[in-house]
Amino acid sequence: MDIKAIPIDKLTDPWILLRPVLLDSTDYLELKTSISEIGLLNSIAVRPSNRKPGFYEIIDGLWRTTAARELHFETLPCIIKTGITDEDVLALQIQANAIRPETKPVAFAKQLKRIQKLNDGITLRRLASLVNKNPKWVQQQLGLLRLPRDLQKLIDRGEISIGNAYMLVKIPPRLRLEYIDHAKVMPTMAFKALAGGVIKHFKEAVRQGKLDTFFTEDFKVQPYLRPQRAPPPGSGWRPLRQDPESCSRRRGRNTRLRYTWSLLF
Repeated sequence: MDIKAIPIDKLTDPWILLRPVLLDSTDYLELKTSISEIGLLNSIAVRPSNRKPGFYEIIDGLWRTTAARELHFETLPCIIKTGITDEDVLALQIQANAIRPETKPVAFAKQLKRIQKLNDGITLRRLASLVNKNPKWVQQQLGLLRLPRDLQKLIDRGEISIGNAYMLVKIPPRLRLEYIDHAKVMPTMAFKALAGGVIKHFKEAVRQGKLDTFFTEDFKVQPYLRPQRAPPPGSGWRPLRQDPESCSRRRGRNTRLRYTWSLLF
């Protein structure tokens, strides 16, 4: 085994692919951005090509090599393996991918927290830029650290989907326990609607100053109308009349307009 920099035009793709390169995928685009900013962190595994003398066939690292080609790299650090058969290549590709367990959501969150501690005062946008992620994703990951440790374990084991975990973070801690079982079994969209209703009612209770009654059956959501803003001077705007006769007249006019519109289209 030897390690050296090999001209990128001397590297050929594997004779058979375990994972084709998905040029439009988020994973590939993020990898490409990372390589463009900090370079390659790991060498490419290659072997002398049996099909093209003078060239080296990639065993592991096709995604990194493809990104480097698009970024116009001239050479790549490579680990050259000799005496490797076609059968060995297939086995090595499986081994290389099998030993890459998926990083757990809470592990991402803890790593982001470590970066924050090392960079006191770092903004969310700067942190997102540092890890080549969307600021919303970074904020959602950090939110997982506000959950109890037993809930974090459920998320890492996949018993609670990541989408449902994000919504659990938003539910008031005092109510969260009631919704854990729902988070385990409900589809993300359904649980999002359920949790969204709870969060909305909680905010309404805060607005009404009735947090004590919110946690009992005595709380009732009260309709809330924002106060009308004063019209600009000279605009000619005037508020709608709210007496029953005026409201009834407007409803009738709107019904006729909808009917006419339906006939036209």
